[in-house]
Amino acid sequence: QMKLSMPVFKGAQLRVKENKIREYQAAQGFMEISTNSLVSIEDFEDKNELVHITNPLSSDMGVMRLSLLPSMLKTMSYNQNRSNSFTHFFEIGKSYRLDGENTQENKELIIAAMGNQTRLGWEKKDIETNFYFIKSHVQRILQSQKLKWDDKHIQISETTAEQNKKFGLDKNVHYAILKLDELDLVEETIAANT
Repeated sequence: QMKLSMPVFKGAQLRVKENKIREYQAAQGFMEISTNSLVSIEDFEDKNELVHITNPLSSDMGVMRLSLLPSMLKTMSYNQNRSNSFTHFFEIGKSYRLDGENTQENKELIIAAMGNQTRLGWEKKDIETNFYFIKSHVQRILQSQKLKWDDKHIQISETTAEQNKKFGLDKNVHYAILKLDELDLVEETIAANT
């Protein structure tokens, strides 16, 4: 019996894992959003690593996004302004960073919540989202994918007063950003028996 190490097409495996994450998040009451990768330069404080578009359609679409966070906060603000008290969203998408002469692409998952932890009902209390609410979702996603916690590739935080003002948010948004490319979502090889 001989074991062979064979390369696997990572794209298909990654999509399967991403779809499992999507299904899990939807089952937990999070809605998936899909935002544009072209954003305004004003969305980011650090402009050194921005990838600029040569011929942008408008100033609102002049750079590639460094992070999914600004688009998520705009979505939160939009829903808040329409009296949606249950704003639980997630997005799987790419961020782009200038690395010398090259553009580095990173696949990210952002999970964000603002307002109540659950939909309001007569049998449920109003409990606001918090750090631990988001952290528990991240832990369950990692467990469902058999992944280990890695502080280098997982960021859990909440919006600052400056971000709330900039994006017109009445409350803090609690969010997590997972760098999917770095979290070993894809196994490199498979074993074949011959």
